[in-house]
Amino acid sequence: MSVVALVIVGSMMGLATGWWTPNLVRWGLADATVNAPRTVVIPIGIVIGAGIAILVGPSVVVLAWWWFGLAALVVSCADLARHRLPDRLVVPFGVGGFACFLVAAAFLGAWGDLLRATIAAFLVGLIFVILSMMAAGGMGMGDVKLSPVMGCYLGWLGWESVFIGVLAGFVVGALVAIVRVLMSTGSLSQRMGMRVPFGPSMLAGVAIAAGLPGVI
Repeated sequence: MSVVALVIVGSMMGLATGWWTPNLVRWGLADATVNAPRTVVIPIGIVIGAGIAILVGPSVVVLAWWWFGLAALVVSCADLARHRLPDRLVVPFGVGGFACFLVAAAFLGAWGDLLRATIAAFLVGLIFVILSMMAAGGMGMGDVKLSPVMGCYLGWLGWESVFIGVLAGFVVGALVAIVRVLMSTGSLSQRMGMRVPFGPSMLAGVAIAAGLPGVI
């Protein structure tokens, strides 16, 4: 399939995902009051779908990255709306991503990449478990459950990407927290105590690592 055809397919998938995102977020959070404006998420979904097609190109691996980008959109909307990463969304995200990589490994014979992705998922998950215990409530369990998904995608790319992606996630999270504090009102203690969703920053770290030249 040509890149142009992939862009068209990716754009249509992004449009469909954007359209269904409000419903998926409400279902995932079990909260009918949550809103993810379609006027915002549909264009984002289209850009994600088309951008991944251009970045990855005509390879079976594009399926895994489409799944990542579009699932990340839904998961991020949920986290931004309610500071929650529900199992209803995170578990399918992880299972679907691994299944896509399994298909890619079968087609490409990339069993070593799949093994590395599996090991990285375990190691990154373990790191986040330790960090959550050390942070004493500063990191939510949703972030911990999302971390193996992060590790799986980064591990498929390589160990260097695992390091870069995890580090980039924390850097992005810190920058977002600083901006949030500076732009908010109230006393300094109140602003410092505000919770900032970390899930989108974690996923941004994966996107940054994957988007570096020559990685995919």
